Parts: sequence; C-alpha cells; structure tokens
Amino acid sequence: MIRVIYCVVLLFVCACTSSPKKNIATETLKQIQADSNTDSVGNANKSRVTRENIKSAGPTSLDTAKLFLKDYFKIDISKQLLTQGSRKFLFDVYDLNNDGKREYFIGLIGPYFCGSGGCTCLLLNAKYQIINRFTVTNFPITILENKPGKWANLVIESSGKHHLLKYDGVKYPSNPSMQQTIVGKSSDSLKTVLNNLKVNSF
Repeated sequence: MIRVIYCVVLLFVCACTSSPKKNIATETLKQIQADSNTDSVGNANKSRVTRENIKSAGPTSLDTAKLFLKDYFKIDISKQLLTQGSRKFLFDVYDLNNDGKREYFIGLIGPYFCGSGGCTCLLLNAKYQIINRFTVTNFPITILENKPGKWANLVIESSGKHHLLKYDGVKYPSNPSMQQTIVGKSSDSLKTVLNNLKVNSF
C-alpha cells in the first residue's frame, strides 16, 4: 500500500515539474523563430536578400531597388560600416538609349556616400546589373536628347561645375569631375532625373 502511494506521489511530482520545462522549450522555439526573421540590424527579414529575390520582384518596383541595395552593400552592412543613417537613396528611371527598356538611377545620399564634391550614384540596366558607379555626383542629373540607337549624353554637376559625360559603348566615365566642363546656364526645358524626389531607405 505504501509503495502504491509513493508511486502516485512520484508521478504527480514528475507531472508538475515537466510542465514548466515544456513551456520553456516552447518559448525558446518562439524566440529562435523570431531571431531567424530578424537581420543583424534588427529589421524584419521576411525574405532573404538574394539575386533570385531581385529577379522575382517586379523590375520597376522600388522594393526591388531596396533588395538590390541590401544585397550590393551586404558586406558593409554586416560590418556595421554602413549605418541606418547612411542607407538613404533617391530612385528614378529613364530610357537612355531608346530601346524600350528603362535604366535605373539610384542616388545614394547618406553621409557614407557623400563628400564635399558630391555623392555616389548607381546606374543600372533593366536587369539590375550595374552600368556605372558614379562618384562625386550632385543631383539632379541632366539628360541631353539622344539620336535613335544612341545613348544620351549626361550632364552632371561635380565640385560646383557641370561636366559632360558620353557613353563609350560600354559605360559612362565614372568620375564626372574629370570630364569636359560645360559653361552656361541650365534650361528648365531639359530633362532631368533624381530631381526633388522622395528620400527612401534600404
């Protein structure tokens, strides 16, 4: 009889002590799942930033540009060299060579990308492949009319002067300040990109 009572008490104690362990395990699992959905800077990471994501997201969407930038600068972000305050950009589109496919301009405007001469600007093709990474660039960028089948010339202000950039068959010159200087006033009739746009974050 004593053995039966002892076994019942022992089973009751085991049941009481095992319940909290189950709860702890459940909470730990929830925390692991939450951590897996958060990146190194504490942002929700609902989808991994990969080239596959970029291709599947619509090629004209602002979200695609954000995915591209997170992937392109992932090393700088992981090393905490690129802080949230510097992850700011302007986004615009324009068909520079009249082929029916728009090119993408990304003007990076955070302190990490800007200096006394200007900021960094990325020019991408329709597949989000980099054509140019311009340095010391001020916005907006002026686009001069192009002939059919030809890439438009660009006028970029750098270090207080306007410079003419011509496409060489592969890309534009990367440093505007080293190119021919244009003297004269700009006209409101000229087409521009990255002009008075909303500031975005990535």
